Amino acid sequence: MSVREGFEFTGRSVLVVGASRGGIGSAIAAGFLVTEQTVRACADATHDQRVLDRTRAGRWGQLADIVGTALFLASPAAACITGAVLPVDGGYTAV
Repeated sequence: MSVREGFEFTGRSVLVVGASRGGIGSAIAAGFLVTEQTVRACADATHDQRVLDRTRAGRWGQLADIVGTALFLASPAAACITGAVLPVDGGYTAV
């Protein structure tokens, strides 16, 4: 089991237990995003190319890329979505 799979399993378990107690919740599994902490990684040509080669969108994500998913999960439209971990990773995990 990879770290990501372990995180997703743990996250789903917590979300499902919360749902059984009246709460609902899901999570966003963000891919490689350009942030203040990742600027140096983006500047590393070797690492940058590895990310781009593996990401179907062919680019690093921006924080704005996860906004729509977060708004959806926080909206009444997602009222019956519980325990889901939605990847917003430009297709990285689809490879």
